[in-house]
Amino acid sequence: MDLAKLSSYNKGFKYLLTCIDVLSRYAWVVPLKDKTGKTLKDAFQVIFKSGRRPIRLQTDKGTEFTNRVFQKFLKEHDVHFFTTYNEETKASIVERFNRTLKTKMWKYFTHRETLTYVDVLSEMVTSYNHTVHRTIGIPPAEVTWANQTTVSKRLYGRKGPKNRANFLPEIECDSAKPSVRSRKDIYPTGLKNCLR
Repeated sequence: MDLAKLSSYNKGFKYLLTCIDVLSRYAWVVPLKDKTGKTLKDAFQVIFKSGRRPIRLQTDKGTEFTNRVFQKFLKEHDVHFFTTYNEETKASIVERFNRTLKTKMWKYFTHRETLTYVDVLSEMVTSYNHTVHRTIGIPPAEVTWANQTTVSKRLYGRKGPKNRANFLPEIECDSAKPSVRSRKDIYPTGLKNCLR
C-alpha cells in the first residue's frame, strides 16, 4: 500500500506490505521505507517469526517480488511463489483487507487529529486479527490446524458445481472484454486537499 504522502509524519515509511492468509483471513502489515528485495526479505522474516508461515505466496508482478534476492529467500524457506497472470486480476482478499485497514487508519487520523499511523499500526492489525470476521464466523487469530476444515467448509462449501451446464455445440460465445477499472484513491477527499 503506497502511503508516500504520509511519510514525513511516519518516520520515513512510505509503504505498507500487507499480507493475508486466504483461509483464516489472518493479516500481517509491515511498514517499509523502500521496496527493494532486501527490504522485502527483512519484512518477510518478521512475518515468518510470528509463527505462521505461508506454503504458497501470490503477489502481483512487481519487481520488488520477482527480484533475485527475494526469490532466493522464498526458495530457502520452501515457499511456492506465483504471480497473477493477468495485470487486470487483483488479489481481492488482500485488497479488501487494505480497504478495512485504511478505514481504521482514517478514523484514527480524524479522531486523534494526526496523520501518524506507524506508532499504532500493530495495534490496528492485532485488533483486526482478534475481531470476529463475518466471512469465517470467528476471529482470524482463532483459526488453527484443528479447526481449519470447518472454516474451509464455511468459506467454500462443497467442491464444484452440482450440475454441469449443458451448452449447445453450435452456439459461439464472445469472450468477455477486459473491464476498464477505475483506480480507487486511498486518500479521502479532505486528506487530498491538506497534503498538497
